[in-house]
Amino acid sequence: MASTLLRLTPGATLKEDKDFGIKGFVDKLDVIKSRNSAAGGQIKLIYEQETGFSNVLTNFQLLLDLKLLGGTGTGGYYLNGLEEKKFKKKKLVELYNSDPEFKQSFDDYCQQVLVQMVPGGSLANIMQPDGDDFESADPTGNQEETPTMNAKPLAGKTLKGK
Repeated sequence: MASTLLRLTPGATLKEDKDFGIKGFVDKLDVIKSRNSAAGGQIKLIYEQETGFSNVLTNFQLLLDLKLLGGTGTGGYYLNGLEEKKFKKKKLVELYNSDPEFKQSFDDYCQQVLVQMVPGGSLANIMQPDGDDFESADPTGNQEETPTMNAKPLAGKTLKGK
């Protein structure tokens, strides 16, 4: 018996002259059944016909749906703490690929949001599930530092159910 049952439903068509500036689709991923978390969750996945599912655009759509971005579509969106780097939907991927500071902040922010969506989720639980420090595979026995995150805080915003 499956522990998780998912449904992928085709959604809206994306056109190059609108939306994200790509030719593709918005697919909806629904959690139908789950033994280890609440069923009924949904996320929109952005599919670009040339390259497949886009992690960057899907994460942007998630932040947009959760109302965790500042700004508007007309004036430009921004991440909390990076107000000086406003962007439009069509220019997001370009900014992401050309600006290392924005890329790191965007990835950290998305990771922080995604971790909060996992029941009982915290970065510490995911990075160190057994509570022990990571050890290096280095044969000299040198220990690596525990991974850390440089994400901007969610500015007091909470996700539903948290």
